[in-house]
Amino acid sequence: MSRGKKVLVKEKSKVTKPKSALKASKAREKGRTAKLSPAKAEQLVKIYERGKLKVKEIAEKFGVTPATVYRYTLSSRKSKVKE
Repeated sequence: MSRGKKVLVKEKSKVTKPKSALKASKAREKGRTAKLSPAKAEQLVKIYERGKLKVKEIAEKFGVTPATVYRYTLSSRKSKVKE
């Protein structure tokens, strides 16, 4: 390989490495977005703690699945078990 090609290859690798590192860091930051805003999640937990609505009804009200309701209310359920 001639000297000119070696320099060109080195320059290309300098350009591509930071771009790939940037893409990787952005991919790690994104992840899956939360289904509910923090305010809505707090409201959901309060409704759940009152105990007047079934989990399925709460899920329908907030447009999520019952599993999501259970996930958001996990900490409040754990504290009830400890009491």
